[in-house]
Amino acid sequence: MRPQLPVAGELWFTLLDVGQGLSAVIQTQRHTLVFDTGARFSDDFDAGSAVVVPFLRELGVSYIDRLILSNADNDHAGGALKLVEKIAVHEILSGEPDELTLGRARQCTNREVWRWDGVTFRFLYPVQKNQSEGNNASCVLLVESSAGRILLTADIEKEVESWLLSHVPEQLTADIVQVPHHGSKSSSTRDFVTAVSPDYALVPAGYKNRYRFPRLEVVQRWQAAGALLLNTANQGAIRYRLHPVEGIVGPESYRMDAKRYWNAGE
Repeated sequence: MRPQLPVAGELWFTLLDVGQGLSAVIQTQRHTLVFDTGARFSDDFDAGSAVVVPFLRELGVSYIDRLILSNADNDHAGGALKLVEKIAVHEILSGEPDELTLGRARQCTNREVWRWDGVTFRFLYPVQKNQSEGNNASCVLLVESSAGRILLTADIEKEVESWLLSHVPEQLTADIVQVPHHGSKSSSTRDFVTAVSPDYALVPAGYKNRYRFPRLEVVQRWQAAGALLLNTANQGAIRYRLHPVEGIVGPESYRMDAKRYWNAGE
């Protein structure tokens, strides 16, 4: 039986549970985008092959149109090498392409917009010839359909949040946001949280991680803005459907609903 696919204008969004790292998958009717791959933990184990690949195969995906590695840190790009060995990838973009070992990535910039199957994708950051490194080099991606908007912020900190507020404030409002930098107190400034004003704030964090992410003050800030805050450490993979008629359907928690093996330990 062929796997079900989104209808025209619909998108499926899943924030995967890769422990202390980030990986998200977006599907439209005919295209697949992977945003980060989680970490490489050892020569024998990485989130790309242990989590992302099984998830994509469960969906029937054998080809990734765009792989975005927001920055070159291990918790975002460490699983990429094994992923591209197992699943064909058409194009790789990154905020730090020269720091990657893959050798064929190009720079994401805020001038790039594309449309797949009635869904619009837009980089809000970084700018061309950006000199930032690490967290503040991260690609920031806005995904928009008739049903709603998703904002993926990777590891940006308060300096980039301030830049976004100054340059693209009208494009920050989102229904679903990936909380910047796993809920670190270096991010999620009050003005940024107010500008995004989401219904759902999603934290990609490891269970009992040593950084104590998300920090309590960050959680409280998003909740005070009216968001339901969900954490992959507690919910496992979190999935939504943004349907042109039904609107936003979800969240669905794989840990609670399906008990899939790619959900990290309790």
